[in-house]
Amino acid sequence: MNRLNILPADIHEYIFFIRDQRLVILIQKKWRKYHAPKIVAADLLASCYSSRPGIYASVLVMEPHTAGVMEYIVKVLSGKEDRTIWNTFLEDIEYALFEDQFSGGPWAQYYNRTDAAFETLKDKFRD
Repeated sequence: MNRLNILPADIHEYIFFIRDQRLVILIQKKWRKYHAPKIVAADLLASCYSSRPGIYASVLVMEPHTAGVMEYIVKVLSGKEDRTIWNTFLEDIEYALFEDQFSGGPWAQYYNRTDAAFETLKDKFRD
């Protein structure tokens, strides 16, 4: 697989313009380190919502997948990103945490992980 194909088109064209192998590798590493994880985090948001038809799409805060996604998002985001997507997601998480706050059982550990990640993410996006 050509690694250049996963880069955005403008960076791809610029790399072909440079034609210096060391700079090409440097640009790829920097893009994968800083920009690619944020794109992946934004794509993972949709997987945290319930997909039952006819039911309000809520975040499944007691699922292991959601806990893992939230912890990944906390690692990747700095709080300086565009807030339009993230504020909506944070509001949905906060509401889902409120709904399930008195739930228990074996899924409570994932609730606690999601709650801890939510608090950290909320602090990052605080004004």
